[in-house]
Amino acid sequence: MSSKNIKVLLIEDSKSKANDIMLFLSKNYNDLIFTTLVENVTPAKKILLEDKFDIIILDLNLPDNDDGPNNFGGNKIVSFCKDEGIDTNKLIFYTSTKKTKDDNEDIIDEKSFFLYNHEDLSWQKCFLKIFDEKLNQFNLKYKLDGKQYD
Repeated sequence: MSSKNIKVLLIEDSKSKANDIMLFLSKNYNDLIFTTLVENVTPAKKILLEDKFDIIILDLNLPDNDDGPNNFGGNKIVSFCKDEGIDTNKLIFYTSTKKTKDDNEDIIDEKSFFLYNHEDLSWQKCFLKIFDEKLNQFNLKYKLDGKQYD
């Protein structure tokens, strides 16, 4: 298998959070993933129609400026995926606030959710576990140090 064979879409409007997550992925998967970043709902919908991704990492508190400024972009992306037949099991959800998590309990799978906090790095352990479970769930293979992992 070639390098960067796992395609990840990160939908995040905050540059600092996006950088944290992308750096963490790169560090833990030895640059074997290819991550695409989009910052709001409209380009996320466009790229989801144009390309296929193995894993989609979604900020639940994403602003949705299509319908005026609000923070329902995460909901809109989930609905869009369902409407377009995109497998929502590929989604990893996160937010920075417990309130946003509680407000979105109807759309998130608890096993695919982590609470992000820049100062408290415990999110990394939870995210790593979820990401590895997604790799296993979809039988995504990757190479690390010359060995192939299933």
